[in-house]
Amino acid sequence: MRAYARLATALMAAESEKHIAHVDNVVNGMSEAEREAYFDTNSDTHELMLRRFPNQQQQSLVVLTYTVVETRLITIARSLLINAQAGLALKDLAGDSPFKKARMVITKVAGLDIEQRLWDRVEAYRLVRNAIVHNAGELPPTPPPLVQRLLAQYPYDLQYSDSGGLVVKPALIVAFAAACEELLEAVVTEWLALVDSKTSLGI
Repeated sequence: MRAYARLATALMAAESEKHIAHVDNVVNGMSEAEREAYFDTNSDTHELMLRRFPNQQQQSLVVLTYTVVETRLITIARSLLINAQAGLALKDLAGDSPFKKARMVITKVAGLDIEQRLWDRVEAYRLVRNAIVHNAGELPPTPPPLVQRLLAQYPYDLQYSDSGGLVVKPALIVAFAAACEELLEAVVTEWLALVDSKTSLGI
């Protein structure tokens, strides 16, 4: 995931640099009035290439990163439900979030001991992802406490304003991927320990 984010970001940065070089070449030798006229005519393209599209691309990486971790957790939760012979499927559990349902199976049904802070870190990013997917990057007037904490922790890499909306920088994806890895590593470690204990008992 980090490799994909790194490559996608590098490609976007390269395209932006090409655009800047193209603009510099076009306006070279123009008079001040001609430059103003050029930028007035091409301001939308300039804005798209240098701010809006790069931000949308970074937002898409937030969504993709979340999809990866959620898919892994759902797979583990389904396996735990089968092994527990609970007669339940993930869709039978209360709630509309697959992430929360998977968490319920992992911590309540299977009883795996996963630190609260690990869930909270990914939950904060999940709420940011929800704002991107369901509300065009708009946060409520008073964001959830976990999101407020994230905004305070990464003031440069995650920004929000009523006028500019949600702005995501590449470093946030790296932090998100690290939080996902830490959670998944803890879940898988506990899951394997549970399997080993059942195997040793001949269950």
